[in-house]
Amino acid sequence: MGINVDRRWLAAIAIIVLLAFAAGIKYQSYKDSKRQEEQILIEELDSKNTAPENQAQEQESLIQVYVCGEVEHPGIYQLEPGSRLHQVLEMAVALEAAELRYLGMARELIDGETIVVPAVGDVEMAGVTAISPMNTASSKVNINQASAEEMASKLSGIGPVLAQRIVDYRAAQGPFQNIEDLQQVSGIGDKKYNDIKDCICVR
Repeated sequence: MGINVDRRWLAAIAIIVLLAFAAGIKYQSYKDSKRQEEQILIEELDSKNTAPENQAQEQESLIQVYVCGEVEHPGIYQLEPGSRLHQVLEMAVALEAAELRYLGMARELIDGETIVVPAVGDVEMAGVTAISPMNTASSKVNINQASAEEMASKLSGIGPVLAQRIVDYRAAQGPFQNIEDLQQVSGIGDKKYNDIKDCICVR
């Protein structure tokens, strides 16, 4: 009788030990699972926090160029540094009337430049094999006669607002006596003037 009781106790103790062991394994598994979930959540939060920063850095690394003239979609385009002229013209879609032979399609783009795509017959090459990215017209822009639209389309860094400011200035103050006088216009500092001085005249 005593032996049967001892066996029952031993069996009961064995069952309790097994249950405790199983519970311990299950608890450890639960802890591991929670730890993994917390790690995943932390990684997701870190990813969300760094995404705007990465986007901002990527945005800053792009160059911007303005395309106008004989294109279907004129405007400002953002491209990777080292991009070529033919790439932005594929985006802007050159019209059938566009003269592309002298634009230097394989040249590297310059940040902030204006690209004017001329029509066939508008460009007189006179032996020139490529057009300067700073001035694609066959002659310099006369800042005493050019319209705001012409200056905005042909001069690098001169947008519609600044071009209109130049027109308003000469209307109020009279014609520019020399190209250096352009610096008297609000918004045209040394850098912007140096960028366009070789492309303008006052004749």
